[in-house]
Amino acid sequence: MTSADLEKNYVSDPSATISFHAGQQQYEIDFKLMTQRNMVYRTQREVRRRPKFLSIDDVTKLKGSTKSSSSNTIQNSPLRTAEYPEHWYKASMPEIGHEIVNVPLMSPEASQIQSMFTKTLSGFVVKKIGRIQNPSLWKLYQWKKGQMKKANNGAEVDEKRLFRGTDNTYITHICHENFDWRTCGTHGTLYGQGSYFSRDASYSHNYSPKNSDGKRTMFVARVLIGDYITGNVNLRRPPSKSGSMTYFYDSCVDNIYQPTIYVVFEKQQIYPEYLIEYEEEEKKSCCIS
Repeated sequence: MTSADLEKNYVSDPSATISFHAGQQQYEIDFKLMTQRNMVYRTQREVRRRPKFLSIDDVTKLKGSTKSSSSNTIQNSPLRTAEYPEHWYKASMPEIGHEIVNVPLMSPEASQIQSMFTKTLSGFVVKKIGRIQNPSLWKLYQWKKGQMKKANNGAEVDEKRLFRGTDNTYITHICHENFDWRTCGTHGTLYGQGSYFSRDASYSHNYSPKNSDGKRTMFVARVLIGDYITGNVNLRRPPSKSGSMTYFYDSCVDNIYQPTIYVVFEKQQIYPEYLIEYEEEEKKSCCIS
């Protein structure tokens, strides 16, 4: 089953569910829900239609059109894969190391992060959001994403934005070198000896102690979770699939059906994207006369 075959089936019936084999694995794709399920391991990931390929000539023509149209088209094309995000501030992209760029709290970019944060954590107010721009780590992350995609027969890799609470002591090291559970503190080993991330800010808040002025910090990271399985305390890497010493899961979780905690063992699967600074909301006093 090729990408072209999938496209033909989708065009024929956008609400259909089809089954196919890839190597030794059997999959089912639900076009209506845009999900792919491994029928053997019962793992599930989101899928999406690949944007139309743009040749160099196409791009050249698009550059001659309006600025907004050109920007939108290139951002959604395969040409963006190896580049840096369009919204990165180009003057803050060091060859080595990182810079943290302040994101205005009223901007759409910040609003998206604040919405994720307040979904599960109330009683706190976001004071500052910094975008971490580390070109070296970004390149490694995109390279790993490409390798995982190849290993998955060209299918898109499941990628999420997840939270990670941290002590101020580790912020600079993480922004510069990435997360490494051996040097950046541990959030437990219940599901494996790796770097822990959470779907919910309320969970990560437990690992974000106050600093001297009462503020706390929390990371939002991009994480390539790929195919996952329930972890256990003895794991130093994801287990193999069906006893194979060639094919392994990409990450571990607390609950395979409704995961809220994710554990990754290779730091190339992580990109520390944002740093949130927050504090408790001021309690309004009420006067009774």
